[in-house]
Amino acid sequence: MAVAAQMTTSPGDSILTGRRIGAYQIQTLLGAGGMGEVYRARDTKLERDVAIKILPRVFITDPDRLARFEREARMLAALNHPHIGAIYGVEEAEGLRALVLELVEGETLADRLRRDPVPVAEALTVARQVADGLDAAHEKGIIHRDLKPANIKVTPDGTKLLVALSGSPMAPPGTDESKLPPPDRTADGIGVVDIAARKVTTVLTSGSDPEQISLSADGSKVFVSNEDAGVASIIDVATNKIVGEVKVGGEPEGVTTSPNGQWVYVTSEEDNQIAVIDTASNKVIKMFEVGARPRSSVFLPDSSRAYVTAENGGTVHVVDTKTHSVVKTLKITGEMARPMGAVASHDGRRVYVTTGRGTMLLAIDTAKDEVVGSVKVGTRPWGVEISPDGKRLYTANGPSNDVSVVDADTMTVIATVSAGRSPWGVAIK
Repeated sequence: MAVAAQMTTSPGDSILTGRRIGAYQIQTLLGAGGMGEVYRARDTKLERDVAIKILPRVFITDPDRLARFEREARMLAALNHPHIGAIYGVEEAEGLRALVLELVEGETLADRLRRDPVPVAEALTVARQVADGLDAAHEKGIIHRDLKPANIKVTPDGTKLLVALSGSPMAPPGTDESKLPPPDRTADGIGVVDIAARKVTTVLTSGSDPEQISLSADGSKVFVSNEDAGVASIIDVATNKIVGEVKVGGEPEGVTTSPNGQWVYVTSEEDNQIAVIDTASNKVIKMFEVGARPRSSVFLPDSSRAYVTAENGGTVHVVDTKTHSVVKTLKITGEMARPMGAVASHDGRRVYVTTGRGTMLLAIDTAKDEVVGSVKVGTRPWGVEISPDGKRLYTANGPSNDVSVVDADTMTVIATVSAGRSPWGVAIK
């Protein structure tokens, strides 16, 4: 299995075809994406075919970024595993800088999913091989930041993780992710799952880097935030087809539909704004500013108000939905800072907020719009959900690999459940 960068251009020739970089004769353009162009090339010394990735100019002109990328390349080159694509080296010639990679033939897992449903036995084989490759990387302290079907190759001999072709190269723990190159997201999509059959039946192309989804109140449409594309996609549930796209600002993430079905709020991390989509027209009717890096929003059951979390601003914003404007801002400080996820109680009397860079779950009294309770849960809780009877809360705690179960009235942790590796979201069936 291979983790590879998405190829956005068709295979063919380019101005580099026929040129040499060191011992490598460039033959054919395989594709291009945000992380550079990838070519099939011939190693004239070892007489083998390889993949050559020509790095974009932003790397060449930024000494710090280039040095960091080369360090990662050296670290990845030390990995030796049958399900991890090899990195052969770094080359420089005539002002070009390139990575020399194992040429992995075959289709991506995303292509395989589009072709037809994957049988359970085949899916288990793929999953096992991916897990083996990831386990080998994790033992070396390397974490891949962009694992998805479009970055996984299914070869005739099995699956392979092509780490070096990923839009986000595997990075060691503690890496400042803000300084890493942006992921290449051009082949991302939305998977439609048949729950009864436990199979992905359709993969819909949905902008670039789909982040979150929200079902309309009548169940007829799904709204999808696409972070890199800056748009919200609209999917018709009956046909499983994308029927529209709405420009919503830079790096949209959180997307929430109001209970009355009239609006969709989409958070824009880059612009620090909320886009308000009118569901009747599928158009943005207003943009309004909130705190730095808004993450999520939640409406009260009567849709009269919404609460928006802003991580970097350390704020929760109370929004009047009649005017779609902020009427009050709650400052969250100390160990409760950096609010992330939010959910409302069924009676609308409380809103519960996770603090993703801390360890806290907060309770906000919606009559006073004040924090009236808090409890320590797992590390960096993000996703939060409430039980159908409203008595329990569940927080997904990524780094601590668990889910906390909290009594909603007393704000005490009543159970902690192991949830596998890095859970970020939680849903109630």
